[in-house]
Amino acid sequence: MRLFIAINIPNEIKENLGRQAADLARRIDATGIKWVEPELFHLTLRFLGELPEHQVEPLAGQMTVAAKDIRPFSISFDKAGCFPPHGSPRVLWFGMKEGKEQAETAGKAFTLIGPQEETERAFQAHLTIARVKDPRSSRFIRPVLEKWIFTPPPPFEVRSIDLMQSVPSRTGPAYSLVQSVPLH
Repeated sequence: MRLFIAINIPNEIKENLGRQAADLARRIDATGIKWVEPELFHLTLRFLGELPEHQVEPLAGQMTVAAKDIRPFSISFDKAGCFPPHGSPRVLWFGMKEGKEQAETAGKAFTLIGPQEETERAFQAHLTIARVKDPRSSRFIRPVLEKWIFTPPPPFEVRSIDLMQSVPSRTGPAYSLVQSVPLH
């Protein structure tokens, strides 16, 4: 099973952000950019990779322990941006204002769960909205982002951290909830 730990986003927030991502896509108007479908929007805290099904239950237990000191918190989004900050953009994202610190703390709490072979990058709370597949498209991104006005959706309350399964396909991934760990 291909697994990751995430904060899922309420549907009404996904719809709002999806409309804004679609507006941004129209303004950038470049091929070679793969836009994420709004129903797939989430905040990844930790990518676990391919794991056998028998490891799901122990992972859920580890998640419960890691989440014991995390309280429910609010998240709001306040801007659009891209990674890396200089040079050719490879990822477009919506950035967080409220809840960023708590999401980063939650991300750090889950770093010891799952396989540790891969090099860990510093966690940066963001919601990926697109990936640049063709570097020639990247020249259109920064000029649009500099002028584009983001309209923040209302904040939402994070009350759980979720273990998710990703099933890749030629048309894109499908995500399903495996386990939800409530925050207290």
